Amino acid sequence: NQSLLMVHHPQSNDAEQSEHLTLGILAIPSRLAEPFERVFMRHIASNAAQHAFAPDATVRRARSVRYSMRVSATMSVPFISDDATQRIRWTRSSKKHRYLERTLRSMFMRHFIRLLLLGALIANLIHPAGGAAQANSRFFPETGRTVGGRFLEFWQSNGGLPVFGYPLSDQIQEQGRLVQYFERQRFELHPENARPYDVLLGRLGAELLARSGENPPIGSGTPAGCVRFDLTQHTVCNQSGNSGFLSYWRSHGLEFDRRPGTSYAESLALFGYPLSETYNAISSNGEPIIAQWFERARFEWHPNNPQPFKVLLGRLGAEVQSAAPTPPLVNKVLIFMVAVGDDGRSGKRIGCNDSIIPITLTIEPTPAPLRAALTQLFAVKSQNYGESGLYNALYQSDLRIDSLSIVNARATVHLSGTLRLNGVCDAPRVQAQIEETVRQFATVGSAEIFVNGKRLADVLSQR
Repeated sequence: NQSLLMVHHPQSNDAEQSEHLTLGILAIPSRLAEPFERVFMRHIASNAAQHAFAPDATVRRARSVRYSMRVSATMSVPFISDDATQRIRWTRSSKKHRYLERTLRSMFMRHFIRLLLLGALIANLIHPAGGAAQANSRFFPETGRTVGGRFLEFWQSNGGLPVFGYPLSDQIQEQGRLVQYFERQRFELHPENARPYDVLLGRLGAELLARSGENPPIGSGTPAGCVRFDLTQHTVCNQSGNSGFLSYWRSHGLEFDRRPGTSYAESLALFGYPLSETYNAISSNGEPIIAQWFERARFEWHPNNPQPFKVLLGRLGAEVQSAAPTPPLVNKVLIFMVAVGDDGRSGKRIGCNDSIIPITLTIEPTPAPLRAALTQLFAVKSQNYGESGLYNALYQSDLRIDSLSIVNARATVHLSGTLRLNGVCDAPRVQAQIEETVRQFATVGSAEIFVNGKRLADVLSQR
């Protein structure tokens, strides 16, 4: 997301018709482009008199690659649009053109470098490294749930609302794995797999079909225009001309190769093989429909719907979630604060001769106590915890939870945001506060904690 900033000087008094001598072409972060323009142009105007010229150059900015503007006799530079163009024209004085060129070029580069360094410093203060990670989440008011991190990326790039529906749960633990339920699917995080296989879809069609106890008959023959899947011995057909289950199966899939169209493997990864032939059913609103089971979906043909909504996907995520056993709710968690200089007398000894002390909190009952405990810890913004005299080394920090998972008793926590310390002794204090809060649960044997993609210990050792 870069902006191209040019300063160039017209070689005649007619700035519209003449060619331009380019004084500078620089790529800078887009969010700094407009502030830089304003500061630079004010500076040029205020210094015009002492350099013996009046405003007669052009400052032009634009983004990306839609149009091209001629800026010298031999160079064309791509742009997105002329809408962002801002110009200040200067009328040449009697000074020789070469002197004006050298003066402008020298001023531009000298003050640009100063302003760019200052702008980068300000940008890092205003937009810390965790800003991008935090932006990688979306709240859905329709269901009151948030999707973030890798799950949001997967949701957006593989079909979004029509294919997966709204989120029905937060990220939760099921059988030691981080999952999230959507209306039509269940996302499962497999961090041990390389992309794009680190997010897998639940076989909800197979699960629900097995629960029903039905044993769909094997298809006989392959009607014209249909495709038979030998592995499951079922066929998939269109219901009306080129519209129906077969066309939908072929035109939708997970994104693997970033090539146009949908490959067989991509469709198979999204829906799986057919597990039944088509059958007559009644929709939730009492409408007669045609349906067919797949490993990860149930296709429904709604003949009275307009195109392209004749084929809809069953709300398998909602059906599976409603039938699943409710995880136990927890209403008490621990957070940890520091007894400075206690030297292990009141709790576990940590660096700088301090002790780490547990504090019990009563919370709203939740099936995700690890997330709740960390949320409570990061919500404490005071330097000292109440009247206890205990120290909170996280009081200057602003950390958020991107993702949590517990696999084989190993907790993996990804955080984003800013981490600020108040002296070298805050490093072991912060590490102990976060790690002990994570390790309090019987399901957690060890923990890996990351902040903005880096291990917590590495981040703390750099400060």
